Amino acid sequence: MNKHRRRWSRTAIPLLLAAAGLVARALGALPERADPVPPPESVLGFRPGDDGQLADWSQITEYFRRLTAASPRVRADDVGRTTEGRPFLVVTITSPANQSRLEEIRRDNLRLWDPRGLSDHEAERILRRAKAVVSMNYAIHSTEVGASLTPLVLAHRLAASPDPEVARILEETVVLLIPSHNPDGTDLVTAWQRGHAGSAFAATAPPALYQKYAGHDNNRDWYMFTQAETLSTTCTRWGRGERGSFSRPTSIRGSRTWTPRCARRRERWAARSRPGWWPRGRPGS
Repeated sequence: MNKHRRRWSRTAIPLLLAAAGLVARALGALPERADPVPPPESVLGFRPGDDGQLADWSQITEYFRRLTAASPRVRADDVGRTTEGRPFLVVTITSPANQSRLEEIRRDNLRLWDPRGLSDHEAERILRRAKAVVSMNYAIHSTEVGASLTPLVLAHRLAASPDPEVARILEETVVLLIPSHNPDGTDLVTAWQRGHAGSAFAATAPPALYQKYAGHDNNRDWYMFTQAETLSTTCTRWGRGERGSFSRPTSIRGSRTWTPRCARRRERWAARSRPGWWPRGRPGS
């Protein structure tokens, strides 16, 4: 009996060990379970906020393209080109049901925006089905580097969260996210930081304008609309621009700036911009 056991041990145990090794190698060769909604670090190679790490614009746009492919809550549109030719993105985040009826929601929003001829009965009917539209514009100041990473974290949370509260918010709201109002500046600052990593210059501003023409920031252009980034921001499918007219109070002495309405200038630009971005080629239609 012991003789047979010793023989079995000498033959079976090596075979079992070999089989276990084969199974382990096979399991190791299996791909890891993919996250259906990729986190930012899957594209960036680091977690947003990690010390000494910035994302360039190609990484940011690639992440939003992957997020669009992975989540029915997200849609990323290239709505134009920046001053230096980079894509300018507008990302729409809302529930899948709202994504399927964005045009109806847009028209309801515009009807309430310009209520001329709108009866009380029709207004109440629109309000019962309308959704709040929230526009979030990031990274107008390129050296404020947290602003170019924050929208990735926010978008991932809205796209991936199973929280019923997030689902409720997205059912009631359409979020228009502009990841960077100045992608050219995002790349300029990131290249400067990477090129000087490990030195005292890494945390300094580059010795160059981070907007080729406007210089410091593009929001000085809200009344003239001379820059590609400003025009791309105002010419979204949701209305006639961020600021038709506004005053900017800065002290008890009153407003520092006052910008007039420029709808005609924007509409002329929109008519010769990317075909199809405006329904029937005209804003507000």
